[in-house]
Amino acid sequence: MYSRHWPHSQAATHRGDRAIDGKDISDLIHGKEGVKSPTEAFYYYAHTQLMAVRSGKWKLHLPRKVNTIQRWNVYHRESDIIDFTKSLLYDLEQDPGEKHDLADKHPDTVWKLTGLADWARNDIGDYDRIGQNARFFDPQPRRPDIAQQVR
Repeated sequence: MYSRHWPHSQAATHRGDRAIDGKDISDLIHGKEGVKSPTEAFYYYAHTQLMAVRSGKWKLHLPRKVNTIQRWNVYHRESDIIDFTKSLLYDLEQDPGEKHDLADKHPDTVWKLTGLADWARNDIGDYDRIGQNARFFDPQPRRPDIAQQVR
């Protein structure tokens, strides 16, 4: 097992053209009891597509069509490429296998997590847009796959 120790974390420093917003999560990684995440949400991306948002015990899978990730399908099992039109909500404490959709029973939670997803889409981006703070590390065109849509 490989472990890295950073004696001090820095919050929101700037390096050139981007903000570095790292948080110290070493206690979470090491399973220290009673520790809470320093972030409000965790965002699940598959390549450039936002797939889900987790906050606390809740995880919201966002609606998606298979064709939005078609060019990446070679990297997935066919059974993992699914299409659904409504958000799916799971209580990961009670249902870690994500078998029981609770979206209809908890519309306020769906609304809150959808708002977090909208924030991530604007900040980081999504399959159909470049986020305001998206980071690019090479001189290639920024997301040529969506260049026509962004103009």
